[in-house]
Amino acid sequence: MRTLLIYMLLLLQVILSVSCNKWLDVKPSSEMEREDLYSSEGGFESSLSGCYIALKGSMLYGQSLTMTTIEYLAQHWHTEAEDVENFMDFDWEADYSKGQMSSIFSNMYNVVNQVNDLLIQLEKKGEEVIPEDELRNLIKGEALAMRAFCHFDILRLFGPSPKDPNKASVQLPYSEQSGKEFRPYYAYDVYCEKMLNDLHQASTLLEQVDPVMEMSFETLNNPSKLLDEYKIIDDFQAYRRLRFNYWAVKALEARIALYLGDTETAYECAKLVMDARVENAPVGDISALSADFANEYYSLPSETLLALNVFDLEDDIQSIFRNAQTVLYNWETPAEVLTNLFDNETSDSRYSSLWTSMDYQTQRKMGIKKYWQLDAEENDDAAIYGQQIPLLRMSEMYLIAIETASTLAEGNALLDEFRRARGLQTKTCATKEELNAEVLKEYQKEFYAEGQMFFQYKRLGATNMNWKNRAIEISEYQIPLPETEYNYQ
Repeated sequence: MRTLLIYMLLLLQVILSVSCNKWLDVKPSSEMEREDLYSSEGGFESSLSGCYIALKGSMLYGQSLTMTTIEYLAQHWHTEAEDVENFMDFDWEADYSKGQMSSIFSNMYNVVNQVNDLLIQLEKKGEEVIPEDELRNLIKGEALAMRAFCHFDILRLFGPSPKDPNKASVQLPYSEQSGKEFRPYYAYDVYCEKMLNDLHQASTLLEQVDPVMEMSFETLNNPSKLLDEYKIIDDFQAYRRLRFNYWAVKALEARIALYLGDTETAYECAKLVMDARVENAPVGDISALSADFANEYYSLPSETLLALNVFDLEDDIQSIFRNAQTVLYNWETPAEVLTNLFDNETSDSRYSSLWTSMDYQTQRKMGIKKYWQLDAEENDDAAIYGQQIPLLRMSEMYLIAIETASTLAEGNALLDEFRRARGLQTKTCATKEELNAEVLKEYQKEFYAEGQMFFQYKRLGATNMNWKNRAIEISEYQIPLPETEYNYQ
């Protein structure tokens, strides 16, 4: 009954959502039984859409794993609240810390359970209900990719640092069943193997059927063009930047491989995405930063490979980043931002375009504009390009390729290309260590408020973080599983 209730609530969210495409605008009956849900193509599509909606929850990528909670762990926001300060100091036994991580864990596995139910039903009746192989494999590929994506962030949160010498003794739950059944726990290596297997299956399926192999993201953002030129009527195949598309899956593979220390695969996948051309254009263009900023698309949709479309994002941003009483900040003046984050390089476009002085109570603080929104009623493209929370971007592929390049010369050349796209002059590193230090700096500049920096520290087993006043033990990076999980092990 609880599973059915979750489905009904998610489907109700679909009905209430105002979005730019049909896969977020389906209108199933509120009394649709679970069996009925999977009795049609539209039901399978609705189920997958519900999974995407669940990812947007405030305890997941709508806030906690992008803008807020995970950024506190990276020391990116100032706070005077004692419970949050304890959390920032990795006090995992504090009530606030337990509550935050337990909520993230349970919400993540709710998504996984929904994905698993979809995959199980697809295996049972997919060929009967969805006779078209292309659509069936598209749905399956996206679902498998989402399951791998969720399990990877569970690993990044609740697993050990890859540099932890004791990581082989750690077990984590990899869920392939729906509902509240027992979640089997697996050794670290087996868990990773299952995750990579899901990802490889997704990649194989999507390479054969994903429209992004032949059409650009921009073309797929234009349903009328799809109908006129490509005869695609069902816009479930449109707006692929907002779905787990093939290029996003390869980018995720690069991210995971880097985290696990497989630098050869990380480089290969990153370069595949970087070098890809569709309709004579790159699939994501880091050189389009200036154009995006000029259009006030501060989350850089032109280079985004995977994003969540949140139609009411403006409401959240007003309370998190624009409210004079609660705005998140780390510095008070432009000079502090320039010195602490941008190495005093005033030509950096991210410094000049993303950071601004704002009212904060009776003072002025430096706030970030990354998610500020245009008025969707006055700009037809705002819903497609503005209301986005990026999950994978081309800039990350460059940073992965720079770090994993086989020669220092190639790494410097890629760094130069990346820096020029951000308005910076050439910087040549004399050693690989110096180059990697520059890469880490770029992660911090590039992905502030996107939830990536804590995971970079953890990947490297860093003993020091910027703006943290003590050294970190490698064991502190492993966040304990919620107490409710003890019954599963």
